[in-house]
Amino acid sequence: MRLDRANRNFLVLLGVALVPYALVALVGCGLLSVIVVRLFDHGLGFLTAGPGDLRAAAVVLAIVLIGTVRAIFSFVDQYQATRRLAARVRELRLPLPPALEDVTSRVWLGSRVRLVDADEEFSFTYGLTHPRVAVSRGLLQAVTAQQLEAVLVHERYHVRNLDPLKVVLSRVLSSAYFFLPALGGLRQRYSAASELAADRKAIRACGRSSLAGALHRVVRGPAWSELSTAAAIGGPELLELRVEQLERSEEPPISPVTSGAVILTTVPLVIFIAVVIGTIAGIGGPSAMSRDMMGDQSNGMGMSFTDTLAGIAPWVFLALVVALAWLRTRHRSA
Repeated sequence: MRLDRANRNFLVLLGVALVPYALVALVGCGLLSVIVVRLFDHGLGFLTAGPGDLRAAAVVLAIVLIGTVRAIFSFVDQYQATRRLAARVRELRLPLPPALEDVTSRVWLGSRVRLVDADEEFSFTYGLTHPRVAVSRGLLQAVTAQQLEAVLVHERYHVRNLDPLKVVLSRVLSSAYFFLPALGGLRQRYSAASELAADRKAIRACGRSSLAGALHRVVRGPAWSELSTAAAIGGPELLELRVEQLERSEEPPISPVTSGAVILTTVPLVIFIAVVIGTIAGIGGPSAMSRDMMGDQSNGMGMSFTDTLAGIAPWVFLALVVALAWLRTRHRSA
């Protein structure tokens, strides 16, 4: 994977999101087990019972739990929208005419292109693990062969870069870590840089005039509700920035993440890390936390880490089932 500006922004987004995730993965489950064990052993005063004050850690874990629920909803929503989008494309699919087959072969897209029976002029890349390209009949009838090739070279970048999947992951991470506003700015920078990088591929392969002629044809995408949520990339977004790149003959600057967003992201991360480290130190270190996870073995009230997870797992599963059922009901009534 070439580290152009789009991929660099995506990797920075992943890196920022992985800081709290790594802490939760390493010690968060242990802290949760300690909290559950103390609840069983000490009742309602469990957060201040025993060594260390667990109130701050409980707040942090509650925020992470809320973010996890938001991430699950986001992923399910996008997954179902992607399935609906794929079903709509299948329903409207037309056989590829020889001219389109020739261009798809020439740009190395093979069997990934779908011709859609629609009067609107549009193209987009969609799909989670095996991206495909949808091209409308209206666009095919309106563009020249060179313009069509520019469109498909642009979409090929999104296919090879797995951009629809990255769009889903960036939305999920932004939902999970709603308390880190810089992730939203990084997601917008990634989307803009991805479109600009795809355009540069098309310019190098087909020339500036071919892309310019095709670009004004696809300024309006189809009015399909699922497109805004599905694993898809393409459409009229960022048109001004793309036109600026064509006019400047170089990659234009993209709005940076604001200093306010950086500060409001750095502060929660520092607090998050400080709370986790401080709580573990207050308990007495990792070894003391492991002993605390076992509870008071002398009175038989202790719980192992495995027992704790076994007790929590059914409730997590029930919450997932309720969330999925609610989403299905909402989509059917939409």
